[in-house]
Order: sequence, then structure tokens, then C-alpha cells
Amino acid sequence: MDKVLGAFIWLKANLKQSGTMASLAVICQYANVNLDVALVNHILDVATLGFGVLGFFFQEAKPLAKV
Repeated sequence: MDKVLGAFIWLKANLKQSGTMASLAVICQYANVNLDVALVNHILDVATLGFGVLGFFFQEAKPLAKV
């Protein structure tokens, strides 16, 4: 769960950068895919809500090593 959440946070942070959005726009243009920025933001908001709900129900993992 930690790796998935970490990847999601990384993706959400990178999508706020203009260079990442420009790169995605070029890729989508060559693939003939039209994505609305508002739609992508809504999808990320719903995913954030989903991870928040999962975080409420899952327990924290035990540490892998003792110090």
C-alpha cells in the first residue's frame, strides 16, 4: 500500500508542473487523444478521496527493522 500511495503522491506532484503537462499534451496529440485538464484533476481528486478512505480502514504496517 505504501508503494502505491507513494507513486500516487509522486504522480500528483508531477502533474502540477507545467513541463509534465506539456509533455503529456504532446504525447496525447500524437496519439490523437483529447484530455481535458479538469477531467484529469477530477480523476486525481477522486483517487485522493479513495486513498483517504482506504487509509481510514487499513492499519499501519509494522516497521521492517528495529533500531
